[in-house]
Amino acid sequence: MKQPIHKQKEINKEEYNKSLLNPDMQKQFEELGTVEKEREAQLLQERNYFEANLQAQQLEMLNIKNQKDNLEKELAEQKKLIRCRKATIN
Repeated sequence: MKQPIHKQKEINKEEYNKSLLNPDMQKQFEELGTVEKEREAQLLQERNYFEANLQAQQLEMLNIKNQKDNLEKELAEQKKLIRCRKATIN
């Protein structure tokens, strides 16, 4: 089975880098790869944190909206009750 072109290029790049004659260059390349992987992991962790934080804020906004709706309903009921009392007094 033939691999996708981007995978072939990736493998060829890895093979080329492994075949470098200069061991110091090869070591530096491996270190850069490690640093890049660590950075990607850190960015993924930060992304997950921000997504979780966003979800928490959205939940809080929904909770506040529900509280507002409930208070508005209660206020409307109170106004209706006051009107009814005024009507019975007159």
